[in-house]
Amino acid sequence: MNTTSSDTELHEPPSRPLNKKLIASLIALVLVVAVYVGGYFHGRSELKAQKTDYEQRVGVIQDKLSGTEKQLVQETARNHLLLARNLLYSTSMDLEERNFGTANTRLQEAAAALAKVGSGSGNFDREKVAQLSTAASQMNINVATDLEQQRGQVLGFAAQLDELMSTNP
Repeated sequence: MNTTSSDTELHEPPSRPLNKKLIASLIALVLVVAVYVGGYFHGRSELKAQKTDYEQRVGVIQDKLSGTEKQLVQETARNHLLLARNLLYSTSMDLEERNFGTANTRLQEAAAALAKVGSGSGNFDREKVAQLSTAASQMNINVATDLEQQRGQVLGFAAQLDELMSTNP
């Protein structure tokens, strides 16, 4: 039994280029999946960090908004007090000019402005503001009565309001 080279070639398994291509494809597929999974988790971690950062920023903005809303309430109350003050001094001028109807209207507008000063309105003594509003709304300017007394009463309201505003800037 002579073995020839052709016999040995027949018994050896032929080289399979298909197997090499299949193995290379599987390796490439595994690498693609690994890169995809790595990118996915890396992206998720960055997303989580961004979410945390944005949540912190939203918290800071909400704190600032809360402070701004409180400041707005305080400034609105101060605006009502300044309006009432202006109306009281205008009432005094109207009395001087003997414009009784206009004086009465402005006095009631001043009382209404004082009544608008709310409970969360800064450092103002709300009880004194309420008392001043009630006193101004109950006052009725009459033509036949003594003007000096009425003017003095209106200027007294203005002085009380000035004192109230100066103690609580």
